[in-house]
Amino acid sequence: MRIKRARIQNFRCLRDVDIAFDSVTTFIGPNGVGKSTVLRALDWFFNGSVLTDDDVLSGAARRWIQVEVEFDNLTAADREVLGKYAPEARDTVTVWRTWEDGTDKITGKAVAFGPFEGIRSLAGAAPKKAMYNELRASRPELALPAWTSAGAAETAMSDWEHEHPEHLEESEVSGTHFFGFAGQGLMSGLFDYVLVTADLRASEEAHDSRTSLLGRILERTVDRAAADGKLQELSTRYLQEQISIHDEHFGPQLEVISGQLSDAVTAFTPGRSVRISTVNTGPKPQRVQFSVSILDHLTETRVDRQGHGFQRVLLIATLKLLADHGAASGQQGVICLAIEEPELFQHPVQARAFASVLRRLAEDARQQIQVTYATHSPFFIEATHFPQIRRVSRRAGVGEVPAVDILHVTPDRLIRHLGGLVDPVDVRRRMDSVCIEKLPEALFAEAVVLVEGTTEQAVTEGCAERDDGTPLAIDGIVVVAVGGKGGFLLPHSILTLLGIPCYIVFDGDKGIEERKRRNASKDEDPVKLESDIQAAVDKSRKDNREILRFLGANEDDWPPTGAYAGYAVFEVDLEAELRANWPAWDESRRGLVTSGIGFPGKHAPTYRRATINATDKAPDVFQEILAAVRTLRPGA
Repeated sequence: MRIKRARIQNFRCLRDVDIAFDSVTTFIGPNGVGKSTVLRALDWFFNGSVLTDDDVLSGAARRWIQVEVEFDNLTAADREVLGKYAPEARDTVTVWRTWEDGTDKITGKAVAFGPFEGIRSLAGAAPKKAMYNELRASRPELALPAWTSAGAAETAMSDWEHEHPEHLEESEVSGTHFFGFAGQGLMSGLFDYVLVTADLRASEEAHDSRTSLLGRILERTVDRAAADGKLQELSTRYLQEQISIHDEHFGPQLEVISGQLSDAVTAFTPGRSVRISTVNTGPKPQRVQFSVSILDHLTETRVDRQGHGFQRVLLIATLKLLADHGAASGQQGVICLAIEEPELFQHPVQARAFASVLRRLAEDARQQIQVTYATHSPFFIEATHFPQIRRVSRRAGVGEVPAVDILHVTPDRLIRHLGGLVDPVDVRRRMDSVCIEKLPEALFAEAVVLVEGTTEQAVTEGCAERDDGTPLAIDGIVVVAVGGKGGFLLPHSILTLLGIPCYIVFDGDKGIEERKRRNASKDEDPVKLESDIQAAVDKSRKDNREILRFLGANEDDWPPTGAYAGYAVFEVDLEAELRANWPAWDESRRGLVTSGIGFPGKHAPTYRRATINATDKAPDVFQEILAAVRTLRPGA
């Protein structure tokens, strides 16, 4: 069984979110928006912890928290154990855990006989007995046995439901022991949720306890039964030897003193005697404990003496081993590995390797592993699995409490959003590569500026630094080069569907035909030249109109220079705008080239430095672009 979806209500910053889960589910987003809160809500659902009023959403109408989880991929073994919670007619199992005013309750969606549920819902044996007897009297055809105890009545009702499935209806059934947080519940052995928090240290998980990662591995791999038997035999032999020694050395002496004390007692109260004997307390067999240490050449040290990076690697290796042994033993139960900031303390190569290991674990059917993590690293954004990303963000909510949104993009949603402006086949083919190649940083940004190329990117970033000395990145704004005017729509749609506001800056390319002719080679075929020029003109017109239509603006073949809501345009191109309205920029650029610091042509580092060094004020359109972009940030 696997987590299909989870709904979390009133838990910390999460008012009401409904999240679909995959084999690997990746939560991304700015700091403090609730990524880790999702993982911790699930940890409470599965593993239990003491909640307080501080865990209830601030401003909530009542002291109430609920987490609902729906499971799918049910196996025959799952159905056998879960019984009425997983009938053959249903593909999923749904369970709720609710906390209200300090009371913790677990409920599952099951099939049951309605009148029986009325009995089960009562507290105390006496009310249950009264309703049970009343049902026996009014419905003799049920052939229920006479009441003897609450347990016997429950067995009788469950047996009747098993024999009469045609009379059962779907209902919410209380399941106090559904999870069995001491390891005795229905879910024990079927599904195990392991949370590795950002502050978890390997030294804590290297202790041999039933709840640690090391303990879980040992439970799956080490057979303690044989040793326990031998230790019990040793304890028995010790006790026997102890009794023999006591009898040999103390028996005669104790017999004498017992007789003397008995005679003394008889003088005061006849008919009674006293016996003094040794107390035989053989050592009770203790559970065998294991420890972990680290060997570094000739030095052996404790785990907590290692650096944070190594400790994190040890945790990762432990998780992998836990999964490997589960697969090797043929264990049916699923482990969900929930990891907060898996990139923590890892250098880039190691982080990428870790992402690969987690993916292989999740996709290997033998491993029975489901993975979810909250990350700030693009190394965990995979090209072929972009729909498995969930972006968490905040927006203005009810009153002063911000609302949390958890969004994801699928090819079908993207196709609908583009409204036919991009071929659906092209959308499916390019979606993953666009996200990974163009948007690795943008996916983590609070707002994004989309520009055509790296020189536009350089000038935009340089203008932000020169005017107020504050790089756009400080405000969580990223500038992305999409690789040409035809590349705006797909990344803009992806980011928009993920809740990331975007601003487009593009060249209108007016006068492109004259520039093409001016730059043409003298040897070029005139007929082909005119054909190429016309194709370029037609494409520029088409791109301009599609961008404006997509943004909901008035369509125009050659839009004029200006900064507008959601976009800005240079009527000709960036270079023409700079030459015409910012001569100090071009002078700065040429000075860099002459000094050997810069390079001629369209060279992004040279453009950036020229922008920062130019003496005059940048043209108004650049100031307007920056102002519009900064207002895109949430809460700006």
